[in-house]
Amino acid sequence: MYGHCILIETGGSYNMWAFYEPREDIETINQALEAVANPAERADLANARGMARLQEDPSIILRKIPAEWRRIWAVNPIEDRFLMADYYSDPPPALFLAALILDDLLYLLILVAAPLGLLVVRRHPLAWLFVLWIATFCAATLVTHAEGRYRHFLFLALIPLAACVYRPSPQPLSHLGRGVGVRAVSILALLLALLPGLRYYPWDWASSGVVRSLYRAYGDHLLARAEYDAAEDAYRNALAANPTPDGWIALGDLQHQVGDNAAALDSYQQAHKLRPPYVGASVAWGSLLRDLGQNEAARTAFLGRYLDLQHLVDWSDRIRPSPPTTQIDLGNGLDYGWVGGVYPAETQGDTTLRWTHGHARLRLRSSTTGPVILRLRLAAPRPDGQPVLMRICADATCHSVSIGGAWQTLQILLPAAPRSPIELRSPIFTAPDGRELGVMLDWVGL
Repeated sequence: MYGHCILIETGGSYNMWAFYEPREDIETINQALEAVANPAERADLANARGMARLQEDPSIILRKIPAEWRRIWAVNPIEDRFLMADYYSDPPPALFLAALILDDLLYLLILVAAPLGLLVVRRHPLAWLFVLWIATFCAATLVTHAEGRYRHFLFLALIPLAACVYRPSPQPLSHLGRGVGVRAVSILALLLALLPGLRYYPWDWASSGVVRSLYRAYGDHLLARAEYDAAEDAYRNALAANPTPDGWIALGDLQHQVGDNAAALDSYQQAHKLRPPYVGASVAWGSLLRDLGQNEAARTAFLGRYLDLQHLVDWSDRIRPSPPTTQIDLGNGLDYGWVGGVYPAETQGDTTLRWTHGHARLRLRSSTTGPVILRLRLAAPRPDGQPVLMRICADATCHSVSIGGAWQTLQILLPAAPRSPIELRSPIFTAPDGRELGVMLDWVGL
């Protein structure tokens, strides 16, 4: 299929070009490679460019070694370390503190013990297979590219070696024989790995994160006890230790809860200024502006800067849903937090709408205590022109209705106002752009 065998995966070829001091910038390199559809030909292009640059200046390899060695062993606090819903989100305090203990500290203990473990089991044949694996991996990464996540391949050998030291009754290191050479190699390996790990550890990031997490956790505790002034002091101390968008949002939420909307708006704006692309700040800021009737300002705030609109819809539905409302005009720029399971807004003439994924959620309420009427304007156009059978569920009550391709308004009597989001479930079809589409929604209301 590709024309010939790819001996090294295409990422290795990319590294040859992108990380050997290329004359092109990364964007140019990516565009050039994306233009080649065949992976084998793409790898050949990257290899050729990398080798050409290396032939111009062979000393590149020597300059790479110290930096790549540091990357192998140093802890790098990248945004996706905690797998949060957004790169700019703070990990919960307990998660951050646990990570320092169960991740960073445990890594340090493994790093210290593994070379000593080699002394314990140096006469075992498998021990030298571990050494060969570590040496081969390090050599390969030093001449290509290293990242902290690549350490998982080293842990295959480091963890068993470290376990030989931490086991309940390890062989005393003072009685391991006269292998001075082995001891010297083990100590050298320990120093070469440990010193970069300690020297380049993000101490400021860890210490400020610890203080922030402790104050945030304490502030959350005080807020749960309705000690608002003390909670605000704790949140401000967290911001002083480590200003983050979520820190400002937590403070803004508290201020909004006690009725100080002006201060809350300022806090949400501070969160947005700190990280303009952060969807959490845009949703918090836009939601409050909408609640205050400042609709145009709310639309601008919701859109933020460089936001992925699908991420905006999903975040406002799953992470920060809004309290239910009586009427939703889908796609008008103000429906975030009230709808879920939908795609970014579209227009048809003067009509704003959203397609569902096939399972949409609508947050609606009514001030009445008795039966209510649910009204929806929707359509379900299909390539084959056939109508679609859709189920509309409010709490435990579901209704099945047939929806055609033309716009229509439905009125459904519900026994009471729904206590949970109304669900729209419909078959889907795959559009030419790859989306799986259910039905089109214009507006809904009770």
